[in-house]
Amino acid sequence: MAGSALLSDMARDEQPNEPVSRRSLMCIAIAGLTGIMFGYDMGIINAAQDPIRARFTLSSQQLEVFVGLLSWCALPGALLGSVLADRCGRRAGILVAAFVFAFGNLMTACGPSFSALMAGRAVAGFAMGLTYPIAPMYVAEVAPARLRGGCTALLEVLSNVGILLGYLIGALCDSNWRAMLAIGLLPPSLLVSGAAFLMLESPRWLASQGRLDDARDVLHRVLGPLEAGRSFDELANRGSSGPGNGSLMELLRTPALHGTIAAGAGVAFFSQATGCESVVYYTGPILRHAGVPRASMLHAAVLMGTVKTVQCGPSNGGLPKVCRGHPGATYLKPQENARSWASPWLLNFYAASQRS
Repeated sequence: MAGSALLSDMARDEQPNEPVSRRSLMCIAIAGLTGIMFGYDMGIINAAQDPIRARFTLSSQQLEVFVGLLSWCALPGALLGSVLADRCGRRAGILVAAFVFAFGNLMTACGPSFSALMAGRAVAGFAMGLTYPIAPMYVAEVAPARLRGGCTALLEVLSNVGILLGYLIGALCDSNWRAMLAIGLLPPSLLVSGAAFLMLESPRWLASQGRLDDARDVLHRVLGPLEAGRSFDELANRGSSGPGNGSLMELLRTPALHGTIAAGAGVAFFSQATGCESVVYYTGPILRHAGVPRASMLHAAVLMGTVKTVQCGPSNGGLPKVCRGHPGATYLKPQENARSWASPWLLNFYAASQRS
């Protein structure tokens, strides 16, 4: 049973500290570009929305739909992402998502009308959703067990780095919104190149397709020899039950995993329900309504992005120790709690200082 196998993983002793493969680090770094890619898109729209509104004479409702469309279209993408990963592979899924995201960004940067911008935003949002399940899944499957929690948390840290880069580029470009969005083509372009030529396929997916020799080869390239041997034996044993092993229903029928599933789903839901992502998108309008001029507003956004990025490091530092090899480590994001209260506090403080 899939649940029993997962429980044995959770109870497994810590692996010996074998050297970390450079190829494993390369694969994780390439997958981490997904975080920078989407973080930049979230951060840059904060600076770009005012000049876009002025260029196309948009109402507040139209601007809200434009900004929020990314998240709405990410929902169907997230639902299809796991299907794409299972049928075509993790590497192929990331490659497709990066290509689609680059195409959506290009449509938005070059769109001659508001309708074209909306279409590009929708395409980019769908691509964003595709990578939500694929990227952390891939990182967890190529990372050494002792580093798995920290490596999956790294995606969230890089997302905050992307947000900070978006704020910085927005402050440098001021009102040139097409240049802001065009710069956003760089991360997905690098991701397409990396996924096509440097990234290895997930050994777990290869084993699920019956390609055990390929899975063994990848394991020995991304893990130490001892861990690679143990991991291959585990994959070979699980593969005998077919590619359907590890379905959602099997996980739900395992009572010992209910707490892990509830914790992961709860953190993912409430980290969004607090409205912290809305603060990222609407830092500019919030400060503008507080009477802060645009130049100071962009500087305040950079300040907020810096604090958000810096505090991600300490909050994620203990994750590998707490969630060593734990399946829920992919979804636990401890920095969300700090983000939810720190960002509004900083905005209020900065607005008050500018008006005094």
